[in-house]
Amino acid sequence: MHIHSNIVLFYLHVYVFFLYLIMLLIAKTFVAVIMAAERSQNESLPASASPNPAMASCRRKKNEQATFLEDLKDHIDEFIHASMDEHKTCFQKTIKKMFSMSKVVAERNAESAAGVESSLPLQTTVSD
Repeated sequence: MHIHSNIVLFYLHVYVFFLYLIMLLIAKTFVAVIMAAERSQNESLPASASPNPAMASCRRKKNEQATFLEDLKDHIDEFIHASMDEHKTCFQKTIKKMFSMSKVVAERNAESAAGVESSLPLQTTVSD
């Protein structure tokens, strides 16, 4: 029974790993599409026109006393009425935050693995 649970755990890890890879591929593809759209938009704009900079990107709670449903309604309204620049900026910040968080976790794991070195005394016996 112990072997069966190890196999299930192994396949679960493989499944999570592939989900992570798929998320990375989707994120990279989305960023590439955004960058291509931005390039084509900049090429079509005259030199004198400058695109509007994105306003405050990525949502923050407006009212701390708001109920969950009120907060959700505000969030949906902001999302619907946000410009493409705001969506793009927020998405880029979110992706950067995700990668920086994964980098921090990896560094912490590397530090903890390096700090837990174990050594056993070497014993040699000589037999005649």
